[in-house]
Amino acid sequence: MQRKREIYSIRQMGASVHDMKNYFEGNVNYLLSFLPIWLTKQEKVEVKRRAEICVKCKHYSDKQCNKCSCKFPAALYAFDKQCPIGKW
Repeated sequence: MQRKREIYSIRQMGASVHDMKNYFEGNVNYLLSFLPIWLTKQEKVEVKRRAEICVKCKHYSDKQCNKCSCKFPAALYAFDKQCPIGKW
């Protein structure tokens, strides 16, 4: 039984590290997006597409996704992140 707990916590830690990476990447990209040369045109279109989807979603409220707890708008700028219910 002890071994299963260790494996579970390692899996949890891996997910947490990935979530932290997305959090920092999203915040950095969001802040740097105010520089006209930082994001490509394709990335800007993707951010806008994600935003339009999220604000219409029933799990979105108070600038946060209630499914995965990601914060907006930074989550939209984490290009490796995926919607937890598969919308983007």
